[in-house]
Amino acid sequence: MQIIRFFAVAFICLPTMTLFGQETATGSAQPTAELPATQAPTDERSTMQKANFFLGYNFVKNLQQNGLDLDTQALMQGVMAAAKNEPMGMEPEEINSVMEAVQEMARKKQMAQQAALTEANNAEGKAFIAKFMAEPGVKELEDGIYYKSMKAGDGAKPAPTDQVKINYKGTFPDGSVFDESKGEPLVLGVNQFVGGFSRALQGMKVGDQWQVVLRGDKAYGMQPPPGLPPNKTLMFQIDLLEIVK
Repeated sequence: MQIIRFFAVAFICLPTMTLFGQETATGSAQPTAELPATQAPTDERSTMQKANFFLGYNFVKNLQQNGLDLDTQALMQGVMAAAKNEPMGMEPEEINSVMEAVQEMARKKQMAQQAALTEANNAEGKAFIAKFMAEPGVKELEDGIYYKSMKAGDGAKPAPTDQVKINYKGTFPDGSVFDESKGEPLVLGVNQFVGGFSRALQGMKVGDQWQVVLRGDKAYGMQPPPGLPPNKTLMFQIDLLEIVK
């Protein structure tokens, strides 16, 4: 809830690799391979087997999530060399150079993936807006912001400096819900919502219920909150319940 609040974050983030202690995401795939069982392990041995399996699994997933190609032969050579306390055979300068190159490779891959995703979202949004505009009663509030009145109110319109109480539901073009108030009205300043949402509220009267479609650049653009793709066209159902004094 409340993903619709406006925020601005400016940062430069280069890919990093966490070798140990990375938490697994909720609902992520868990290891399913069977551990060696040549003999009935003691509790301590079983625990250490599971811990080692997890570290190896987690490390490889970390590499993949950072967009890095996996060379299992080289990886296992490094593991075995470390296990035998053999020297690495690489000077610190070379290690630093390799890791910098790897981070740059990962950064370029992520940028390419981001560009492809943005292009796909732009095309999807354009088609969705065209379909929405073809429905009866749809109006254009301004470029990139479109709405349809589902229920007319007769109250006042909020100013940018007002606080409002609303119910809302946000969906992607495919209809899946990404955020909603779930019957618990949200009270927030009009100018604290993301740009297109704030603009729509200022066009509504208390008692109105609108369907509002925001083109990607009128929603979160290229810096969306976690869980939202870049430049994604979004639809909101907004019920303006009250201007809070």
